Amino acid sequence: MLIHALDEGVLSNMGMIIMLGVSIPVGHLLFATGLLKSKTLYFPIGLHLGNNWATRHLISSDNSGESIFFIPNTVMFDTWTPFITMLILFNGFYLLVTFLIWKWNDLSFVRSKI
Repeated sequence: MLIHALDEGVLSNMGMIIMLGVSIPVGHLLFATGLLKSKTLYFPIGLHLGNNWATRHLISSDNSGESIFFIPNTVMFDTWTPFITMLILFNGFYLLVTFLIWKWNDLSFVRSKI
């Protein structure tokens, strides 16, 4: 986890400090829920590898041809409102995935018809 936080670019940017201060506990909650529900370390490792793959190959800011979506301009937030909105949406998605993992056996479409 420290590789994400102990970076000169992160520590000099208040928005990145806030982003990591919120996102790291949400990520830990996701991986801990995956571990507790699966009772094996393979599922949280798979979640982490899948997240790393998605952040590298789904959306990219460089036109290297390695990603599905290409965003030519890096977004810079001028005010706190769009930043907080993005922070809520980003972490809300991970909390939704965490909730689905936590409640997976209780969902009606997962129950087997015996």
